[in-house]
Amino acid sequence: MKKMKYPQVGIVAIIGITMLCLIVVPLVAEYNFEGFPEETKISGFVNGGVFIDYEPWAGTTTLTGEFDVPDGDVKWARLYTGIWGGNPRNKGWVEVTFNGVDNESRLGQIHLQGESDTNPNVWCSGNGKHWMYYNVTDLVNPGSTNTATTSKINGSIDGRAYGIVLIVVYEGGNNPKAIQYWINEGSDALHYADAAWPPVSHDTGISYFNGTVNTEIVTKANLTLVHLTAYDPGCNSCLKFNEHELNTSMVDSNTFELNTWNVTGYVASTDNSVFYSRGEDEYINVANAILVLERRAVEKTETNITAIEDYDRPKGEKGQTDERKGD
Repeated sequence: MKKMKYPQVGIVAIIGITMLCLIVVPLVAEYNFEGFPEETKISGFVNGGVFIDYEPWAGTTTLTGEFDVPDGDVKWARLYTGIWGGNPRNKGWVEVTFNGVDNESRLGQIHLQGESDTNPNVWCSGNGKHWMYYNVTDLVNPGSTNTATTSKINGSIDGRAYGIVLIVVYEGGNNPKAIQYWINEGSDALHYADAAWPPVSHDTGISYFNGTVNTEIVTKANLTLVHLTAYDPGCNSCLKFNEHELNTSMVDSNTFELNTWNVTGYVASTDNSVFYSRGEDEYINVANAILVLERRAVEKTETNITAIEDYDRPKGEKGQTDERKGD
């Protein structure tokens, strides 16, 4: 496996005769054929819920998703969407809006540039798979329908949208539950050997859910993953949670998939993780890994969120399957 490239933050101090000027170079996400392993963006405890919903691949360059977010106090929310580039050299403009907003939280028009991409909220990998994120915490309308749209404007980029995902962590609401959760994000690009030079395959990946768990009070555990272009040919056993094999036969659209597995009996007190592989498929990406634990009520419920500052680092209906995975 090739080593991952991670952007650097540079601080350049220019000392003049009469002044000192400190320039901070902002973080950017660099294209990486090998992709970007999922890392925990936020984790913690909440007395409420974690809402996860999606709009799948439709084979179109414009895709709209409507999401009925539960009532509650929104603590954190991310919008994710992806665009197929066609190849890593194609470039083009797309527009992403959320609840009609196109002028804040990086929403609006964005220039996707394939292997030359430096957008800080875009992970671009492989043969032109763009997976993007947006902080919409302050834009979510709880207790109502929220709408997101991704659309191609112009350029050589293929422009078809992989899908749209909305994740909302909220406190309270009409049916609050004691929750412990991890939301991991990235876009790990698995591939066969001849896809890269030198010819080294990237066959597997792993995502960690660090921290401790009081397993005695866990009543339910759900693991959710987002796959891009998986699986063709199909794979029945391309996922493990804490070494327990999970059935992946339903991951077969070869475009976009968001699926959830019940892993209640498999949760460990520490070092929880999910292992995934590409099977015999030549190219797949795993873009998100989310673990949500429901816990038995205790006398005092923790409400604690651990998150990395937004933009502090770069980085599931069946549809058509042509041209999104090729060389």
